Amino acid sequence: MAISVTNSTQLSTYSLIKTILLKDSTLKLKITSNRIYNFEPKLKTGAGQKIPYIVVNVPDQDNPTLVLNRQTKIKEFTVILELVMDYTAKDNVVDYCNRIIDIIETNYTDLNASGYYNIEMVLDDINDQEVKDSKELIRSTFSLTLTGAISR
Repeated sequence: MAISVTNSTQLSTYSLIKTILLKDSTLKLKITSNRIYNFEPKLKTGAGQKIPYIVVNVPDQDNPTLVLNRQTKIKEFTVILELVMDYTAKDNVVDYCNRIIDIIETNYTDLNASGYYNIEMVLDDINDQEVKDSKELIRSTFSLTLTGAISR
């Protein structure tokens, strides 16, 4: 029997993806544990600058389809990941994006163990026109689509 995705599983998706990303020794050199966030961080000034960083959003919690009698229903979950880099690193953006997609796809078994299947990671956009706190940034946005069985 397949593992069901619960509300707790959905809420811990951030930690799961963070753990998966940190398994990669190459990515871990530039994006450490304290540079992967659940919400958009405020930029720090001077030597305390925390760029590059990744934001991992929790998948939606709404469950509009009620399933009765302890049955399961298949549902898609979408997790938005954002890689934020300094504009001066623009030549490395594609390499970072490819690396992140490769890491997620290589570690699909970790997602399977939490009840997520049919994993699809897509690069949706690279925005090189962002300015935040007078800092030019490049924001790459990914959609990670996961399918799981929910029980009610």
